[in-house]
Amino acid sequence: MKRYAPQPSFTKKFLLVEKRHAIRYARAVNHWEQELVATIIFAVTYILISGRQLKILPLNRPAAALLGAVLMVSTGVMTPERAYRAVNYDTIVLLLAMMLVSAYL
Repeated sequence: MKRYAPQPSFTKKFLLVEKRHAIRYARAVNHWEQELVATIIFAVTYILISGRQLKILPLNRPAAALLGAVLMVSTGVMTPERAYRAVNYDTIVLLLAMMLVSAYL
């Protein structure tokens, strides 16, 4: 009777497949095309943030920023790993603390 090595969990397999796909897609797209796509996504996100009064797609600032981040990852401009590393948790904690203090006052 053969013994098989334990298989990694579904999550690890999914992340490995996702990472391979993102790397393959990033290599397939030319560098200038990535810059163009990133610039377009940034411009659309900036317009959505600055034009909150638009009746077409009324989004608030956090929703527009989240939409821009999702578009950056889904188009392959950034890998999910790079997106996670780009988050500055010190700033998030500072903003949370400021909101708590201002709510208390």
